[in-house]
Amino acid sequence: MKKFTLLLLMSFLVVNAAQSQAMWLLLFGSNITNPRITSGIQLGANISFLEKTPTQKPSGTFSIGAYTGYIINEKWQVKAFFMFKSNRGARDIDTTAEFYPNPDTSMTGPKLERRLSYMDFAPEIHYFFTKSFSIGLGPLFSLNIKARDTWTGKGADDAEVSYEYNVYKQINRIDVGAVIDIQYTMRKGKGIAWNLRYAQGFINPYKGSNAPPAALNAYVYLGAGIPLTEITDKFVKSDKPKKQKKEKEKKQKAEKK
Repeated sequence: MKKFTLLLLMSFLVVNAAQSQAMWLLLFGSNITNPRITSGIQLGANISFLEKTPTQKPSGTFSIGAYTGYIINEKWQVKAFFMFKSNRGARDIDTTAEFYPNPDTSMTGPKLERRLSYMDFAPEIHYFFTKSFSIGLGPLFSLNIKARDTWTGKGADDAEVSYEYNVYKQINRIDVGAVIDIQYTMRKGKGIAWNLRYAQGFINPYKGSNAPPAALNAYVYLGAGIPLTEITDKFVKSDKPKKQKKEKEKKQKAEKK
């Protein structure tokens, strides 16, 4: 079941990347050719924290999405990242930042974790110092899709216990920020691209009368962009021996006749 889910997700991302490539063609028509278009899957991890929140620890989570881009010239490239799962938040948050108090007063060593899930869109302009190394800057637009607080600790019998609150209604739907992106692309700019990105939000994620003191989302992202050509080439290469075998069998049958 897990393998099937992963395959389904990968197929969706490949289709999304292909659609992004088609979108560039529709926008620019015959003025551009395929070599100028880059598309692929983006996989990585976020290390997030909440600025202005005391006594916290960063939270690490998996991140997944797609990207597409247009090569202007050897030095400049426009690149857009679509992250379908991009988490924010932090662990061991101070109780002054709670939405709801710990329901178990007998819990020892209580810890509060806040997990905020977003969908991100980050259009960036990249300057290439070499064929492989570039730095990008751009805005970040985020849509909150899920939010929860989790209290964890040890109960009366010394067993691990946890209580989870849905705080989606207490979180602003939109966040706007900025990103700076350091990118290294393998195979002299034609292979897998490694990204180290810092993202800073500008909008307080909390709302409501019982909201904690104002905070700001921020995270560091480390991931890889796998070009669509890398994926399709693997499928083509793996399919070649089968096609060659079938053609050989057809040829042998024809000779026998």
